[in-house]
Amino acid sequence: QDTASPRPRSPSVTAGASGTTLVRGDDYRISGIATGAPESVRIWIFGPEYRKFGVPVLVESDGSFEYTLTGAETSDLTKGQYYVVVQHPATNGFDVIADGTMISGPGIVSVDLSRLQASHAAIALITALDSPNVDDVYIKVTFTVADSWIRIDGIGDQTYGGTFTVTGTTDYPAGTTLTYRITSKEDGVTVRSGETVVAENGDWSFEVDTVVIGPGVFTTRVMSPDGQVSTTVLFDVYDDMLHP
Repeated sequence: QDTASPRPRSPSVTAGASGTTLVRGDDYRISGIATGAPESVRIWIFGPEYRKFGVPVLVESDGSFEYTLTGAETSDLTKGQYYVVVQHPATNGFDVIADGTMISGPGIVSVDLSRLQASHAAIALITALDSPNVDDVYIKVTFTVADSWIRIDGIGDQTYGGTFTVTGTTDYPAGTTLTYRITSKEDGVTVRSGETVVAENGDWSFEVDTVVIGPGVFTTRVMSPDGQVSTTVLFDVYDDMLHP
């Protein structure tokens, strides 16, 4: 009985990422499987004020690959949508290549991707990869960089003479140093300032001694390291002698 020989599978690539939302300051991993035993794949990333043009990423013997955007890189990313294209060379090497910020390849019109918006740059690259003269294969992944946030838990009324803890949470990564300032609402004078470090679960806290700040109405403001993100809350410190 004749047995048909199995047809060889075409090279393929699959990819995924750490999540659909990237938190600034966290590592972000793009990983997947490239079949056909290529030496490497290439990673292209297009986002607001951010570009990566065909970065080579080694493919392991089991077909796996991984590329990491480090926390140092992600901490400076602008909010918005980002497009990742993972390019596989298929059978004859990479047809579409980066020459500086230009892409070129057989039978395609060279395009300067740096002059295009992120989504248009991704489309231009994919259009080139889909060209009939190109056998490279690819997969696209997207992620979003959102606004970071800081929250302060509610602070109840306090009695002069005691110590209390201000607590809150944030999406800034563990180890981030937030600054805080407590200001008198009456005259705008800062009565206490300092720093607090974000814990592993995103929580932060600091102690306040009411003897140091005195009675009155106060505004607590907690700020990100660059001062671009902050939140405030009011609280009262009552003197029992004046408010029985």
